[in-house]
Amino acid sequence: MNWQVLLSALIGSSVPGLLMGVYFNRSLERMKGNMQRDIIKSTKWHERRIDAVIAIYEAFETHLEFLRKHLYWNGEKGPVDSIHAFPKIIAKNIMFLDDDLAETVLSYQGQLVSFWNDTIANDAVADEHTREKLDYELPALLPKLRRAINKSMDPQFSNPNPKHFILKFWEAGEPTPFNT
Repeated sequence: MNWQVLLSALIGSSVPGLLMGVYFNRSLERMKGNMQRDIIKSTKWHERRIDAVIAIYEAFETHLEFLRKHLYWNGEKGPVDSIHAFPKIIAKNIMFLDDDLAETVLSYQGQLVSFWNDTIANDAVADEHTREKLDYELPALLPKLRRAINKSMDPQFSNPNPKHFILKFWEAGEPTPFNT
């Protein structure tokens, strides 16, 4: 038996195989580490998005309460400083939203700001039209915002179920047997 041939055959096939195995093992470990970092980053970003949409929804609730307090009745209602908190919360959190949800939020914010400006400019505090908007139309923004948030955050979120007629009426922003 020729030992040189045998040694050459073993070293010739096993060393490159060994080196390739070590190289692929390191590549796999590096890919695994990168994937774990990406998952952690993605999870943190999603958690931050959740916090942002919660803050925005709460800001809308608070601002609607503010509008109702200051525009439903005539007379002294206290400071209006909190009117500036609403756009600040939106601006602080809008970067975490996808474009469709950001457009919806900014549109609804514009409706509320426009309502405030028009009511004050036209001296329409406590008039019938203002009260009707505060009772029905503006509160309907909350369920619409809820739906937009769910649609943005949950890919499995489906269209409204026809069985959910109370939500449908609530979103309509009109007097119904449930909100009159």
